Amino acid sequence: MFDALGLLVDFFHAKGKGLNMEDILSAQFQELRDLLTFHKMDTMSLIETFYMQMAEIQKQQESTEFGILNFRAVYRYDSHTLYVEVLSAKDLIPLDANGLSDPFVLVQLCPDHVFPNITVQSTQVIKKTLHPLFEESFEFAISPGECQHKGATLLFTIMDHDLVFQNDFAGEVYLAMEDVPGVSGEEVTGYDALSIISLPLIQPKHKAYGALQILARRTWDKEAQEFVKKRSKVEEQAA
Repeated sequence: MFDALGLLVDFFHAKGKGLNMEDILSAQFQELRDLLTFHKMDTMSLIETFYMQMAEIQKQQESTEFGILNFRAVYRYDSHTLYVEVLSAKDLIPLDANGLSDPFVLVQLCPDHVFPNITVQSTQVIKKTLHPLFEESFEFAISPGECQHKGATLLFTIMDHDLVFQNDFAGEVYLAMEDVPGVSGEEVTGYDALSIISLPLIQPKHKAYGALQILARRTWDKEAQEFVKKRSKVEEQAA
C-alpha cells in the first residue's frame, strides 16, 4: 500500500513537470498515510502512539479554559527514581452546585504495559476551591529503559471528589517522559531549584483517524477494547 502511495506521488509530481510536492503532500494525504501506518501497528504500539499524540496536543495547547496545573518532576539516574511534586492548580472549572470543586490529582505513569507494576498515586482532596494548594510529593522506582520507552508519559488527572455520586473529571495534563529533567542521564542539580512546570489542563476530543479510533475498530482484540473503554469513559466525563 505504501509503495502504491509512492507511485502516485511520483506520477503526479512527474519529476517536477506535474503538480508541486506541496500540493501533493496535502493535509489529506498526510492523514491517509498516518491512517495506513496506524493500521499496520500492533495494539501495544498504537497505545504508545496515543500517548505520543496526547503529549503533542498538550504542547500545542494554549487555552487555559480548564485551568492550570503547577508541578515539578525530575528523574535521578543514579537511584532510578522519578520524583514528582504536585504543587497547586488554579482557575479550575467549578463542578459542584456551590460554584466550587473538591479537587484532587491522580499521578500515573503510562502506558500500563510499559509500567505494569507502578501504582497510580493520588493527592489529598482539597475542599471547596478552584485554586487548590496540594504540595505533595511522590516517588516512582522505574528504570531508565522504561523512562525512555516509546510513548512513556507522566499523566496527571484532575478530579472533583463527590461523596454520593462518581467523581467528576476536571481535566488532564500530559508530559512526555523524555521531557522530564534527568531522563537522558544528564546531571540535575538540587531538586528544590528545579523550575516549576505550569501546563494547561486539557479535555480530550480525539480526531476521527487517531490511534484511539483504530484501536476502537479492533473489536476482536480484548486489550484494545479495554483501553478504548477506559479512554471513552474519560471523554464522556469531559465538560
